[in-house]
Amino acid sequence: MSGRLPPVTSRGPWIGWGLLAQLAGAGMPVGYLGWTAHRLSITGHITAASVRLAWRSDAHSGTGLALLVTGLAIFAAGSVLTARPFARNRATWLVAVPIAAILGMLVFGVFALLIAALVDGGLNWGDFADGPSRRRKGPRLLDDAEPL
Repeated sequence: MSGRLPPVTSRGPWIGWGLLAQLAGAGMPVGYLGWTAHRLSITGHITAASVRLAWRSDAHSGTGLALLVTGLAIFAAGSVLTARPFARNRATWLVAVPIAAILGMLVFGVFALLIAALVDGGLNWGDFADGPSRRRKGPRLLDDAEPL
């Protein structure tokens, strides 16, 4: 078994089935997160608290974690199918392409969340800046109070 792959005769089926698998793989976690957000009634403005709530709710449940990992694996498999007509080396095709697909999916997810929050206008940047490590020490003065 050599490291070289023979050329494919037709690119269409590889690319078509690969894109379909990528769509299904990306749709599984997005659909489940949307369903969870609707179930938890956090579909309004996106804040850091609602992101933390949805993430903790999904990442700590067996079903949510299984669907996220399965969707990521299906997306990676779709990327492998899509890349087959263009890959010449077996190691590149079976190792580098899935790793790049998984990392790309994670980065795309973060960017999509930020863009959705910016478009919605409900992103409160103060939620991200005010963490437990940045709390003031001492009493809060009336001059520093937030307006009503």
